[in-house]
Amino acid sequence: MVKNYSSVPRIAKPIINTSLEFALSKNLISYNPAAELLLPTGAKEVPYHEIVIDEQKTYTLKQVKVLLKEAKGTKIYMYMIFMLLMGLRKSEVSGLKYSDVDYVNHTLTIERQLGRDLDADKEDVPIGMVTKQEIDVKTESSKRIEPIPDFVFYEIQEERKRYEKNRSRRQHGIWVFQDLDYICCSSYGRPRSISFIYKPYKELIEKIGLPYICPHDLRHTYTTLLMKNNINQRAIAASLGHTQFETYTDEHRKEYVIADNSLNEDIYERGIETNVGDLMYGATKEAKGLLDLAEAEETFAQAGEKCVQNAIITTVQYIYKFGCEVGIY
Repeated sequence: MVKNYSSVPRIAKPIINTSLEFALSKNLISYNPAAELLLPTGAKEVPYHEIVIDEQKTYTLKQVKVLLKEAKGTKIYMYMIFMLLMGLRKSEVSGLKYSDVDYVNHTLTIERQLGRDLDADKEDVPIGMVTKQEIDVKTESSKRIEPIPDFVFYEIQEERKRYEKNRSRRQHGIWVFQDLDYICCSSYGRPRSISFIYKPYKELIEKIGLPYICPHDLRHTYTTLLMKNNINQRAIAASLGHTQFETYTDEHRKEYVIADNSLNEDIYERGIETNVGDLMYGATKEAKGLLDLAEAEETFAQAGEKCVQNAIITTVQYIYKFGCEVGIY
């Protein structure tokens, strides 16, 4: 197959890498499995422009203070608070409820996120709620109880006052307040999807004049500031909800390969016959099916290899399908 389609790996490699780097920046994956992959034997390697997203972009402590000051009073203020000062993922912030707050011990339980439930029947999902469904957090390690800094605790209490005010004054009329207990919600109590943050965040950054970094890098900012203060890295990893599997896979990803550095012809044919939406949906289902293997240390290697192979196969199928449709192949 490499001989017959030698240009596919060469074209696919930079697109795979760039796509996965972008997915990494959006917190869709925990690492980029294609970062150091080599082209299969027989494929010609020619110079190409490869876009690399800098994952190390972070704000300084001074910039964080400015950002929080300017964000106060906006719809995304609590997102900024939780991401910058507690290192939570966007989807985790969207799923936070007041019942997750221990007001006596000042701790926060992270046990859900909002997103798309892959196992749900589309007909059973209410209109407008496809990406706002309560689902499990990313991994078992993502389920955690975190101490709440005093400043964050104060802001949670202030936000609760606004929540109660909206609930009490919106009990009648066409739009009635939905008492769903979400901390980050609309003035009518409705949950926010993780994409909600992007537009107001970008507008805020432009208004302040800070260099733009993607919202997920606010979580990286939290990590960087902790490391600069010599906080134990294991403690940081636990706070972020990282797993041993993510660390193991990152260290061993060079070992993961496609057998014989080639793909069977039926893989290309399935790519042609499957629409793009089903390709992406199938890839996500495959990844979800690896969770059990990724939970046990003795199957880390198996899960890591399957994860990388699935990512490569799906991306190659997508590129080949696109190439055929536009007449490249």
